[in-house]
Amino acid sequence: FDGRIAGNAQSIQQLNGKISDSDARIAQHSTRIDSLGGRVTDLGQQVGALDQTVGGFDERITRNTDQVDRLKDAVKHMPDGLVREDEETGNITLARNLESQRVDISGSAAGVDGAAARVLTGVADPEDAFDAVNKGYLDQIQQNIKQETERNASQITALDQQVLGLDQKVGGFD
Repeated sequence: FDGRIAGNAQSIQQLNGKISDSDARIAQHSTRIDSLGGRVTDLGQQVGALDQTVGGFDERITRNTDQVDRLKDAVKHMPDGLVREDEETGNITLARNLESQRVDISGSAAGVDGAAARVLTGVADPEDAFDAVNKGYLDQIQQNIKQETERNASQITALDQQVLGLDQKVGGFD
């Protein structure tokens, strides 16, 4: 018996060593599991924050979509002829069907001189009596007037010379 008891005691001691090794590994795995649990909790919090951010985007997208829909509706309900493009000619008309006598393109920000004026660009040379004129057209008219004035001044000087000559001839008859 003593031999068997000694053998069993040794087997029990070996099993206790294996159990201790297993307990150490279980403790090690428990520490890893606790660490992973903390990471999972952190990831859960990050996902929650991301959900809130995406929810905010959803609200803004919905609000922007509503604003675009309101703008589309406002454009649809503008008075006829306010701004239209003729599909055949490509001409754009402004307020054609309205009775207004004046078109104001001024802005709300005052310029250097205190006026809220804007520059209208791309105006072609006029073709009809009611067409707008551009600076190039006005510069050409100014040049033409200057040339005509110089030509007239030259002709007046020549006439003055002729009158003086006649005065001298008439003066010789006195």
